[in-house]
Amino acid sequence: MVKITRKAKAKVFTLSSGAWRSVLMNTSFKSVHFRNTQVVIDGVIYWLAYDDITYKLRLYLFDLASEEFGEAVDINIVVPYYLAGDSRSRNICMYNISKINESLIVLTPNGFRDCNVWMMLKNGVSQPSFTKLFTLTNVDVDSMIGFRMNSQPIMDHWKTRGFDGELEVYEPCSKRINGLGIYGSAFMITSYTELLLLLHYH
Repeated sequence: MVKITRKAKAKVFTLSSGAWRSVLMNTSFKSVHFRNTQVVIDGVIYWLAYDDITYKLRLYLFDLASEEFGEAVDINIVVPYYLAGDSRSRNICMYNISKINESLIVLTPNGFRDCNVWMMLKNGVSQPSFTKLFTLTNVDVDSMIGFRMNSQPIMDHWKTRGFDGELEVYEPCSKRINGLGIYGSAFMITSYTELLLLLHYH
């Protein structure tokens, strides 16, 4: 677990020791506002952030092996138009990240009620590229909470009456939204990997 404080300090929680410890910050985050969501892929944690000085979106990473921070890619170049110079890019809430299997996904607005889904391609190079998978119509970026293994987006749709929402699945081919019959509030989806690891209890 990694925690970045408001004073631009980073701490790592290690399960073996059960304690927090400070790590060196080789990148300055004083002018950066982080999105609440984060994605972990191949031992690397990704965050989407907005820089108040450059007025650009940033895709930062933390390598759990080397314990170093860095910028994954100049996302304003690889994802065109809405992330490049658009005044609406100043609202970080209009963008989000997720993942499909072990690939990073960036969600960007496309008009008033549409959302583009971009997937990062590593291709063995230092500067990855992005490809657009599809465009979701009549949805909010903030309603996206994850993806199924078949790449279908899962959304938290709030009802107009009452406080309960319903989990829904968007089908890119038919552009239909189907309810799953699962109701509640503040849904969250996280991925996991099964390991044959023995836990020692004292």
